[in-house]
Amino acid sequence: MIIELLIGALCGIIFTVLFFGLNIKSKSFPKLKINVGNFIRNSHVYLFGKHIHHWLINLVVLLIVLILNMYYPSKYFYLIIGFNIVLIVHGLSYDDRFDFSS
Repeated sequence: MIIELLIGALCGIIFTVLFFGLNIKSKSFPKLKINVGNFIRNSHVYLFGKHIHHWLINLVVLLIVLILNMYYPSKYFYLIIGFNIVLIVHGLSYDDRFDFSS
């Protein structure tokens, strides 16, 4: 359980360094540009015209995985939990973490 959590966290750290870099600057763009209609623009997710931060998306995923783990325990859920915790902490470290304007 602990080893899977640590592996997930390590994967989260590698992911953030590769896709976001080491600098934490508000209103910055990830290194990877993804565009999917009006839903994802320049790797930013928009819902009803509002920017949804990656920490909020990962918080929702984390809560879903925690609930699923209560009913269907699996060591693999801990990989996802570790990964999501790192991305939540990373997202909350930005100055504009609560700015949902477009």
